[in-house]
Amino acid sequence: MCPAAPLAGEARRQARIELAVVGFVTAAPGIVVGLRGLNDPASVNTEIAVLDLIGLVVASFGPAVLVAYLLWREGSLRLAGFGRPKAAPTVGWGVVGLLACAAAVVLAAVVLGIIINLTGGDPQDTTDSGPEVSSAIGSIVAALAIAATAGISEEAVYRGYGITRMEQAGWPRAALWAPWLVWTAQHLYAGPGALVVVGAVGIPLVWLFWWRRSIWPVVVAHALYNVGVFALNLIVVD
Repeated sequence: MCPAAPLAGEARRQARIELAVVGFVTAAPGIVVGLRGLNDPASVNTEIAVLDLIGLVVASFGPAVLVAYLLWREGSLRLAGFGRPKAAPTVGWGVVGLLACAAAVVLAAVVLGIIINLTGGDPQDTTDSGPEVSSAIGSIVAALAIAATAGISEEAVYRGYGITRMEQAGWPRAALWAPWLVWTAQHLYAGPGALVVVGAVGIPLVWLFWWRRSIWPVVVAHALYNVGVFALNLIVVD
């Protein structure tokens, strides 16, 4: 599918203002709080009470609901990739996206290894990008819920809405890197090394959305990747 056509006049100005408002509401708090990760990296906590987990999931879906409403209000949901998915292509391209993400992680790991060797740094300080998962059933359920929620909410906001609205605002080139950059910065809490890994993973996700023009394969790829990260950490911990 083709990129969204740019709006004109007042509609374009409103799209740009809306982007700024949505960016401030959805991304700014996480980036500011995440700055502590530059000195004290943290991982996703999966040892969480049931009500806290439900509250976290509901809160995480908030930005996705907001952008879906804004797109629906003007009839742009399908244009932004929210059309009805077909099961086989969605899963198939989602798996392709997952493999591309895995390749990006390997490349990022090589780059990080080179940087660490050149600078004489401690790998433990730069590669602590994965969540710590215990073998408790509750933690596994929480990990799966967080993985699925992040896959849906983040792709709706940063790929479906972010890329489409920036194209409509008259910034088609920036649409490919600006939402990706903000999404990557949302993971500051995990430390500088994690930014390299997350940024690398985001590239095939952007490519997949731009090519297929649907958020659903990207959601599948993102969620599967998150589940894989939790599973690997579970194996390592055990």
